[in-house]
Amino acid sequence: YGPPSAPLSQRSINTKKCEENACDFLPASVSPPVPPDRRRARYDPRDSEPLTSTDVMTPERISPASLRKRRIVSLTAGMGCILLGGAVLFGWALDITILKSVLPGAVSMKANTAVGLLLGGLSLVLLNASAKATSIRLSSISLGGAVAVLGGTVLAQYLFNLDLGLDQLLFVESPDTVGTSHPGLMSPVSGLCFVIIGGALLSAGYNGGNA
Repeated sequence: YGPPSAPLSQRSINTKKCEENACDFLPASVSPPVPPDRRRARYDPRDSEPLTSTDVMTPERISPASLRKRRIVSLTAGMGCILLGGAVLFGWALDITILKSVLPGAVSMKANTAVGLLLGGLSLVLLNASAKATSIRLSSISLGGAVAVLGGTVLAQYLFNLDLGLDQLLFVESPDTVGTSHPGLMSPVSGLCFVIIGGALLSAGYNGGNA
């Protein structure tokens, strides 16, 4: 049945000797001491400080140089959309084929697509100056909302087989135009893109104009 376990006093003596001599062997009845770094500390709520809002979610700090580069890219994209949309509308006004379709014989860009690009570009440019004036930021939000509404209107016409008469409002397109099934109506992919772009512009405007 084995030798009887050592008394409590003997266990303490053996444990103390093991700590002093750093021995690797102890009787089965004596547990080796636990190193201080492996001891489980008791949780004390008084030792922890309450979390604040900045501790939970701390926004990434952007350096001024990086912010300047982002604004340059944003302004360039906005100005490019304004120039492209304006050029297409100019081509529709003067019936210049190369401005409407870029390449001869290619599908022409619809007038409402050019309007959407123009409004989106204006909204993006205004977002870069929205930190200086609230009215400018509200104008940018309004233009972004108009872009989203334009795309949603196009999708609604495809989904519900509607004809709201907005496609031929600015310019009348001939039914026998190359590659066109609905005169004046942009493709559903373009409408979906305008919904996404308009939503992004609205979100950027509501977040303080961080384009």
